[in-house]
Amino acid sequence: MRKCVDAIYSGLRNVMLVCSAWRMLAISQTVLWEVMPVFGRPSNLQAIKVNLPRVGNRPVRLTTIIPWGGVPSHIVDMIAEHTHRFRAFNVEGEEHEGIFDFITRLIRDSAPTQLSELSVRHTSHSSKSEDHTTFSFPESSYNAGLDKWIGSLSVLLLDRVQLRWENTSFSDRLVELAIHRVKLEHSESSMTAFVLAISSATRLRDLSITSVEVCDQSTQVADSTIPSKSLFPNLQSLSLRDLWFDVLELFLLKIVPGSYRLTLVLTEKVVGILDEFNLPTSVGVDKLVILLSHVQVNTLILDRGHSTVGPWLDGLALRRLLDSTPRLEELGIHGWRFDGRFCRELLPSPNSDTDDGTPVFPRVDKLHLTAAKILDAERFKHILANISTRTVVLGGRSRAGELSMDELHLDKKFADWLKCNVPGARLVSSGFLPAVMRIKEWLY
Repeated sequence: MRKCVDAIYSGLRNVMLVCSAWRMLAISQTVLWEVMPVFGRPSNLQAIKVNLPRVGNRPVRLTTIIPWGGVPSHIVDMIAEHTHRFRAFNVEGEEHEGIFDFITRLIRDSAPTQLSELSVRHTSHSSKSEDHTTFSFPESSYNAGLDKWIGSLSVLLLDRVQLRWENTSFSDRLVELAIHRVKLEHSESSMTAFVLAISSATRLRDLSITSVEVCDQSTQVADSTIPSKSLFPNLQSLSLRDLWFDVLELFLLKIVPGSYRLTLVLTEKVVGILDEFNLPTSVGVDKLVILLSHVQVNTLILDRGHSTVGPWLDGLALRRLLDSTPRLEELGIHGWRFDGRFCRELLPSPNSDTDDGTPVFPRVDKLHLTAAKILDAERFKHILANISTRTVVLGGRSRAGELSMDELHLDKKFADWLKCNVPGARLVSSGFLPAVMRIKEWLY
């Protein structure tokens, strides 16, 4: 979020420095000043005073990064005076106490009348790539009136922050909800409370659930409590990312089937569950294949992750998974090693022992093969040449020697071959992450 806001204001400064006419033109365009950054510095006080008049009568989008130690009181007081102007709050920080204190003080000291969008994000400072430390809003926030704020929202994004689900109820105003990287309480009722809370938003159109963790015992209780095909009758878009199998299954079986677009980003978690001791237990690929065969998946992304013990899907299992989702529109395979064995299993040579005559890749509009490690270039080319798709986005590294790997997008010989054999292909860097794999981090 910080980089985006800095880029916005850097662009504005550059425009205003061209000449006085451009400066006056920029100042007069109220839409350019909708996003108001507050990063906890003393200079923010003057920035608020200068920029608020430039917004005119337009609602303001407040963007706040909580510094260590919290936002100074005089800045909070200044913001509180103008909360009736705010349509959206974006709040993030590394200290959960600072986040909750800032929001609680705003609720207590002001009465926002236009607030409809809220994003709260706890940015982990852990060195671990998967830090699921989660914090819940304290009782003091609810005493100040947090529930009333929640009831006024049309959009809510929570990342490593959660509500007290057993006491949460949304209004029919809420149309977009995203819950990212949340670990529910270790209890039999926690999943039921979570699902019932978010499903109270009866007019919800867009739902995104990422990395929500809970023990299997809790999902079993929820499964027996919540009727099948009963949730979110107005849903238009559903995104489920990085979920354990039982959590994924619960959502897919409990939501009313309809015309919503389904996006799945699957990691190695999807072939396992968390037992009562929060330890992973394998459930295998068969259950996943059966589950996906009963739903219409529009976008499927398979993320290999950072495991050093091998992929969670071999070539044969990947073929079965793709066979269970024949109506895909977009497919992504991210981080896989295309060695000889994997390529042979994924796309056998005609008449080989592993060739069952089934097309490997369903005909899709867009295919992502990103962060790939190409260890058998010829077999990988054989796969590419047999893909039936409109667009291919390809990025990764290929073996250049015994111990070296070269970037694909810098390999002119490979680029020439690709241009001749795979029309519509686009080469990207090995660090490229498809947009569908990125979570929405702030409201803009």
